[in-house]
Amino acid sequence: MRRIALGSFVVLAGLTLVLFAGCSRENSLRVVSLNDGNPFFSDLVDYGVVNDPEGEPMEVEVVHDDICEITLQYVEVGMGLPTWVPYQANIEQAQLTFTWVAGDEPDELLPLVLPLELSVPADRTGEELVTGHVNIMPSWYKENFFGDGIFILKVQVKVSGTDDASGKKVEATGEMQVSVSDYWDDPNSIGN
Repeated sequence: MRRIALGSFVVLAGLTLVLFAGCSRENSLRVVSLNDGNPFFSDLVDYGVVNDPEGEPMEVEVVHDDICEITLQYVEVGMGLPTWVPYQANIEQAQLTFTWVAGDEPDELLPLVLPLELSVPADRTGEELVTGHVNIMPSWYKENFFGDGIFILKVQVKVSGTDDASGKKVEATGEMQVSVSDYWDDPNSIGN
């Protein structure tokens, strides 16, 4: 009787481990798109004309951060059991790695690690998407690493964070093309 009970327990424990271990996925967080799947154009300097306090036109130069839209999806079913804390990926940072593709070659391309606060609730159907914004080209980066010319780069954006319910680390990667140059600016619409 003890052998049957012990054998049954071992079989049930083994089946439980096999079934529950198969419910968790490695790549449950996914970058669906960056900039809606379009190449990104980064303007090195915005030139414009503004009126000074006395009403006289004054030429100005502004270097802006370039912000890009990022869309994420989190499909996590966990072990299929209800939890007190819902599955939700809390994204804490974005790591950007640039690779030269064509055009003028920059002297140096350093990877960037930038903070990114974004919460992506789990949806086992995979239909819920969360959109946020990532600083794809900080102004100080443009000023220090790019001069005159046309730079065509590939950027790999790796977002990472943790899952609220399980505490496990989650990460996903997406790529897009970034063209960096000093594009023509309408002097009357600086910053647009």
